[in-house]
Amino acid sequence: MKILTNQPLRHLNSFNLQANASYFASPANVEAAKAALDFANSKALPILVLGGGTNIIFSKDPHGLVIKPGMTGRKASFDNNDVYLHVGANEGWTELVEWTLDNQYWGLENLSLIPGTAGAAPVQNIGAYGVELADHLYQVHAIDIKTGQERVFNNSECEFSYRNSRFKAQQKWLIASIILKLSLTPNIRTGYGTIRQRLIELGITKPTPVDVAKAVIYIRQSKLPDPAITPNSGSFFSNPIVDRNKFELLKDKFPDIVSFAQPDGQVKLAAAWLIEQCGLKGFSKGAVGIHPNHALVMINHGKATGLEVMELAKIVQDSVMDRFKVSLEIEPRVI
Repeated sequence: MKILTNQPLRHLNSFNLQANASYFASPANVEAAKAALDFANSKALPILVLGGGTNIIFSKDPHGLVIKPGMTGRKASFDNNDVYLHVGANEGWTELVEWTLDNQYWGLENLSLIPGTAGAAPVQNIGAYGVELADHLYQVHAIDIKTGQERVFNNSECEFSYRNSRFKAQQKWLIASIILKLSLTPNIRTGYGTIRQRLIELGITKPTPVDVAKAVIYIRQSKLPDPAITPNSGSFFSNPIVDRNKFELLKDKFPDIVSFAQPDGQVKLAAAWLIEQCGLKGFSKGAVGIHPNHALVMINHGKATGLEVMELAKIVQDSVMDRFKVSLEIEPRVI
């Protein structure tokens, strides 16, 4: 297993922040991953598992070993209408979704154009337009970064919640591969108004999964900047969830507040709306700014540093707290 030293990470994070890894490895299989972990543990080095770099903010250089799983491969198996898709951790998520659509394996269409890798998807429990990874995740094959022991997690053992999982909470697992459970029978999900509106604009009354995917892609491209052109990490803040009493107080004071009722009786608030109401949409501080088309996205105007990113994030959090008494949590992992 090749271990690199003093490896620059700017090209490995979508916010394009400069940072250097003391040690770096990108193992192509489980045995190589274990060898890299053994190297780090033999030297008592901290270990950071890096996925696609689309959900991380480097506010400083990571100390120790940065390990980027390099496992690839896609393989489908079938049980009647169910499709079990075995996917290596380093498979690009967008490319994976496109491949499932080409092969008519349905379920991931609402998750089109989400940046990152398949192995990173369970960590954040990625989601969009009414669908989460948890809806289609069957198993996760992971390695304990301290012991090197392999473990297979079933869906319930992943402890998924909104933009969270045991892998995010514990930070002790390297995900080598995942198994997704998809279907040969479409289950169209158009509950979000923006999808319905786009389909109406196209004159589509009986959408197919491909129609839904195209609508999602159009919406995302019209709202969200391409990290390859404008460096960013996607949604920077999670949509906060409040109890019903808190929501009613906010609704009385702010009748136009954007919200989504949750199955457990709580209410999810649109973080983008909260930020926009604070007058911060399009606001910039130094080389970091809030995107003019989507208040939930922070962008790098040029040579931003991680510290500058965190300074602007605090301005946003403080502004929302002052006006709405609502706390915003940063969605990317901050190093």
